Amino acid sequence: RQQAIGKATDRMILILQLQSLVRGFLERRRMFWLHYAASVIQATWRGAHDRLNYRLDVLDIVIAQSAVRRKLARVEADKRRAARDNKSATIIQTQWRGTYARMSYQLYILVVIEIQNFFRKAMAKRALEQLKFERDTTCATHIQTAYRGYSDRLNYTISVLAIVDIQCYARRMIAKNETNRMREEKQALQLEHENLCATKIQSAWRGFDDFSRFVLFLNSVIVLQSNWRRMTVRNDYLIEREERRNRSATLIQKEWRGFVGLTSFRADLYSIIM
Repeated sequence: RQQAIGKATDRMILILQLQSLVRGFLERRRMFWLHYAASVIQATWRGAHDRLNYRLDVLDIVIAQSAVRRKLARVEADKRRAARDNKSATIIQTQWRGTYARMSYQLYILVVIEIQNFFRKAMAKRALEQLKFERDTTCATHIQTAYRGYSDRLNYTISVLAIVDIQCYARRMIAKNETNRMREEKQALQLEHENLCATKIQSAWRGFDDFSRFVLFLNSVIVLQSNWRRMTVRNDYLIEREERRNRSATLIQKEWRGFVGLTSFRADLYSIIM
């Protein structure tokens, strides 16, 4: 009888150790998934924060470029206006002086006028030929420009279609590989779940077979151990959850205050620039 009790006690100790290992494994896996979820949330928040900062930087650059271009356009307009006024004044002075000279020396320059008419006719003919040549050159340039633009647009459209086909094929291959990988992971998880279920069933059956002999004594011991471990794990989890919430709240408050301050500073800077 003492040997049977000793063997039963050894079995009970082994069963308790096995239960402790299984519970520790389950708790570690649960904590792993909790840490993984927290990492995913932090990565998402940091990506959104960086994209927002990038858009605000681009807006500041666009505003600065707009101000500089407006200033350069005003300077260029003033230069062109001054050049046009000078040219107009020069033309008016030239016409007036020519008219005054012709009226003053009308009788004296009749012969000169005839010579000038002949010379101007030749110059006008030459200028007309020059204008015709420039017009033909301009028309040819426009035609070449239109044809080259059409050819470039056609080549660009063909290139874009080819790139789209390549991207579709690459994305299809990536999606197929990802689907196969997810299917294999699912099968592995299912196999692991089946093994775990079989282990639990075997453990339960062996525990029932051994506990049936010492049900009164061992029932009280197991209940006491279970309650103590549950209370310990729950207290640790509550403490860790409260610390994680405090850290998350502090980080969110810090980022929000930085964002509000940066937005106010950029709004003031924009109002000063405009």
